[in-house]
Amino acid sequence: MEQFEFHDAASHLGRTWETIDTGVTQLLLNHDPLTGRRTTLQRWEPGATNAQSYPFIHDYVEEIYLAEGDLYDTQLGRGWTAGAVIKGV
Repeated sequence: MEQFEFHDAASHLGRTWETIDTGVTQLLLNHDPLTGRRTTLQRWEPGATNAQSYPFIHDYVEEIYLAEGDLYDTQLGRGWTAGAVIKGV
């Protein structure tokens, strides 16, 4: 796993924002090919939705820090605002 300290997130060669869904882009910050563990940064445009069907099941642990805006899960009927830390259950 590569280790970088105090640098611009997009400064690493080959590190670019990738569109993963309409209105959603992602930047891979770190990835360990031995474990598959990764850290990503996502940007969601206002009104963007997850097109995947529910329930949304991962084979990894998901933790979210909501830097700005809000997030609402229509299936759970629950919402969060900026500053929230959301951990998958």
